Amino acid sequence: MFRITNVVLSSALTILLASCSEAPTSPVDTADLPDGQRAVTAQAVVSSAVCTVSSTPEFTVALSWSKLPVEHIVLWHSLLVRSYTHALNHSTRNGSFTVQMEFEPVLAVFYNREGVELARKSCS
Repeated sequence: MFRITNVVLSSALTILLASCSEAPTSPVDTADLPDGQRAVTAQAVVSSAVCTVSSTPEFTVALSWSKLPVEHIVLWHSLLVRSYTHALNHSTRNGSFTVQMEFEPVLAVFYNREGVELARKSCS
């Protein structure tokens, strides 16, 4: 009985906290937000990122993104023990590039200038 009561109270608290969060519930003009919150809002509302891998003699990875202020991208191996970082010369909201690698990446993580994660995409 005590365990069921804890589960019910915990669920109620979670619902209450979620309803009181400051997250926007409708599209907003991201120009009015601070940089960090603008990036998160852009990711949630209108952003896109793609990671595609083809296996030729080496793995060829094509990445593209839009409406995200990307400054660098990290490509991860399936065991997460090996990675490749591609740094851009400056933050770019829309872009793409292709790179040949010695390992097959399974995950691409897009970051902004401050190192805040903007998006994660599985590579296929």
